[in-house]
Amino acid sequence: QRAAHLCKADLLTEMVNEFPELQGTMGKYYALYFGEEPETAAAIEEHYLPRFSGDEVARTETGIALSVAEKVDNLTGFIGVGLKPTGSADPFALRRNALGLIQTLVENGLFLNLKELVKACAELYREQGVELREGAEEETLSFVKERLKHFLRERGFNPDTVEAVLAVVDDPYDALLRAKAVES
Repeated sequence: QRAAHLCKADLLTEMVNEFPELQGTMGKYYALYFGEEPETAAAIEEHYLPRFSGDEVARTETGIALSVAEKVDNLTGFIGVGLKPTGSADPFALRRNALGLIQTLVENGLFLNLKELVKACAELYREQGVELREGAEEETLSFVKERLKHFLRERGFNPDTVEAVLAVVDDPYDALLRAKAVES
């Protein structure tokens, strides 16, 4: 909870304003300077990961939880209010958020049902008085699964295998394991 409370505080500093690539990194150092727990400080930095395709992912439990929560929140919220990327335009980096979510779960070997997670996130929006568009949950899940499809294909899995696996599973790590099993 403390990491979630502090994770965006460094965005208000002149250092991050001048050097945006230091967001998260400076947050970690500020947190340590002001006496926060090392795991809290690490999570502040890790929740931005991965910053690009192939970048490292969060590794601490708190960092993983915060990273996954932020990415699902961004995806559900933006898509839910109709700001899904079109064509090559992706001003809110939703494709990067989806891929980062997938990478974080897969590289840490974590099972997580995205359908249930998106549903829970949408419910939190509703509890706060934010009405999402009709079908927003399904659209968000479909968006992430499309990125997962590309993720699996880039790892050499047969397109038919990928289609078959994604027809029955909403969990990125489970999908990877099933694809491996089918092809072996």
